[in-house]
Amino acid sequence: MLEGLSAITLNLLSIAVLALFVSVIFSSFFIPLLLRGLKKCTLNVQKVTLWVLVTLPWWVALSCITILWPWHSSPVSVSWVERLAHWHHIDVFHFTSWHAITLYGLVLYITYTAIKGVLLLNTQSRSLQALIALSGEEQRKSDDALHFYSLPVTLPTAFVSGMISPKVYVTEALQKKVSPAQLDIILRHEFAHVKARDPLFRSLFAACTMLFPPPVKRRLIKHYVLLTELIADNTVAQHYDNLEVAQTLIDVARHQQRGIFSNVTSAINYFGNDATTYRVQCLISPRLSSSKGGVGFAITLIALMPFLTASAVDSLHHIIETLFIH
Repeated sequence: MLEGLSAITLNLLSIAVLALFVSVIFSSFFIPLLLRGLKKCTLNVQKVTLWVLVTLPWWVALSCITILWPWHSSPVSVSWVERLAHWHHIDVFHFTSWHAITLYGLVLYITYTAIKGVLLLNTQSRSLQALIALSGEEQRKSDDALHFYSLPVTLPTAFVSGMISPKVYVTEALQKKVSPAQLDIILRHEFAHVKARDPLFRSLFAACTMLFPPPVKRRLIKHYVLLTELIADNTVAQHYDNLEVAQTLIDVARHQQRGIFSNVTSAINYFGNDATTYRVQCLISPRLSSSKGGVGFAITLIALMPFLTASAVDSLHHIIETLFIH
């Protein structure tokens, strides 16, 4: 048993876990509706909104701790928190209480998920490095002085690999099948991923979705991955006509087949079969402004989430305390 500030800290952390749980439930309910509305918004608005959505449960949990924390360690402040949160003995923490079990559960889940994710990324990285080592790489330079690595592989593809120091790889098969202009479009697309550090941020985004139910998690990651491809396409469209970029996408998709990179999208970014039809449509009919309805719905959801969560957490905590104490 702990008493004093340490006990208050652990008890508040257990409330933060409840806040995480409730916030994830509310978010998971609204996210499918929100993602449909986001497609009408500009790419930058979509990106910011997605990051806010996946990190919102953590911010809500932190807000709960901040609001309930007895900044002035006195009986009055502790008593105020107990009344506000329907608490019994906030300054006492039992390692066998439901508060402790809640913390144990979260720590175990995060640890398991983190280890699983690291092992998966390590496996993907080793497989990719083995392929590169087996094939052999040769550094080359395009007509516009874009440095890339050429791989003698029969699969026509281009991709970015590496989170800390990303590199662009283009297979010889793809170089032979596209024109010099198309190769330049492909390279500019991949270097847009390098500049944005997309492999790193894709992995971080996936990590932030660990608490969401699998269907919601997959949908969020799929939307974010597609969004990074659309942003890279738009970057290339600043140097080439949109129709040229769209035609390159179509040509590469025709050459490609599902191959060795189909299951490692979190570790690399590759040019080609990523919702090609939708990307072509966005290039042909680009968005000029954000949908007021979509932005308004996102802002309303984000603004209401802390209040909905606080109300639900207060009621849930009161019910649990009643069952365990009375």
